[in-house]
Amino acid sequence: LSANYSRLLIDLNRPRHAPDSIPLQSEIYPIPGNRELDEATREYRRQTLFKPFHARLQTLIDERIAKGLPVRVVGIHSFTPVYYGQPRPLEVGVLFGQAQDYAQRLLDGLQAHPLKVAGNQPYKIDPLGDMTVPVHGDARGLEAVLIEVRNDLLRSPEAVSRWAGYLAPLL
Repeated sequence: LSANYSRLLIDLNRPRHAPDSIPLQSEIYPIPGNRELDEATREYRRQTLFKPFHARLQTLIDERIAKGLPVRVVGIHSFTPVYYGQPRPLEVGVLFGQAQDYAQRLLDGLQAHPLKVAGNQPYKIDPLGDMTVPVHGDARGLEAVLIEVRNDLLRSPEAVSRWAGYLAPLL
């Protein structure tokens, strides 16, 4: 399941009520299209983008559970190599809440490659500020992680394929 649009319209990994679910700024960069939005426009984005995505994800999880299939929730995001002027040498982070064992298996598998890997970096899961892991995973007792890949390592089809090769066997 993929968003197919920028998180700058509405961030699918933020609860609807979170102040940055429709961000006014990304790091130091203002987002002019989100300034002075009226409530009707905000609600339109919630109803047409946010709500259908999460409903579809919930349905997909429910269907797999009903069929007795294994279920793991994995979100994949990317992060900037420089944040507020500070370089970020980390190449991939595995963020988790309750699924520490699953996250550790992913970390161990990624560390088999020459990668700079860490758990719960460059961010941490916040049950009040995140959706994927806390709502679709932890709250349902499912293994759930969010994988963050530094975005300068994803800038060509070959690079994306390389990362798919690292991740696919582990998922």
